[in-house]
Amino acid sequence: MTVVVITGASSGLGAALAKQYANNNTRLYLCARHAKRLESVAQVCREKGADVKTALQEITDLGRLEEWAAQINNECTPDLLIANAGVFHGHARDAMESPDEIKQQLNTNLLGTINTVNAFIPVLKKQRKGHIILISSLAAIFPLADAPSYSASKAGIVAYAKAMREYLLDFHVKVSVVLPGHIQTPQTDKHQGELPGIISAEKAAQTIASQVEKENFFIVFPKTGYWLIRLSAFLPWRLLARLNRSQRFYVE
Repeated sequence: MTVVVITGASSGLGAALAKQYANNNTRLYLCARHAKRLESVAQVCREKGADVKTALQEITDLGRLEEWAAQINNECTPDLLIANAGVFHGHARDAMESPDEIKQQLNTNLLGTINTVNAFIPVLKKQRKGHIILISSLAAIFPLADAPSYSASKAGIVAYAKAMREYLLDFHVKVSVVLPGHIQTPQTDKHQGELPGIISAEKAAQTIASQVEKENFFIVFPKTGYWLIRLSAFLPWRLLARLNRSQRFYVE
């Protein structure tokens, strides 16, 4: 039986990933902050044959997170640990991000992701198996002028993933980092502006699962957006800023 742990599983990409991996040969451990939405996702996964266990969990609450991880680790060793939970804020129409929004993004997206991984590292090292998947964003390599703290938090995940890949190499624990473009989720519902290349959460989950199976470290999509970002590095930054004006946005 394949054991999959997913944080932030009550909606968006996390929910889509839970449903993607749900089958009669999978045990899912799902956590999120919203009980009703989480149970709704769990029920769909159970109908697909998966053994599902849920927990209401804040990944910024280190003590409770470690307790949850310990419960899982006492029962089994995760084959896949998907650190997906995150939040998104950006500049409003007439104001920058607030200090509370900045703090929440850094605490949840970066520190919460690190907390999640660290809670499972001891058992993965001991068992010398497992695959850690960290959800970042194309904003990590193409920072968004209207979501600077979000971009910084996602860039930190990429740096952390690179470091952990090397650290865990001798323990046979694999690491992947996912850099998606726009995905249709509650996050994009707050986004007022262009959303080029947007795809459904279900399509994103399928892409991630197929690339995880190939054990790729960087999982980046859409490819067109990625290569445009790579090519943009050769442009003077002021020219790039002018070109980006059509892609500017604000967050409701």
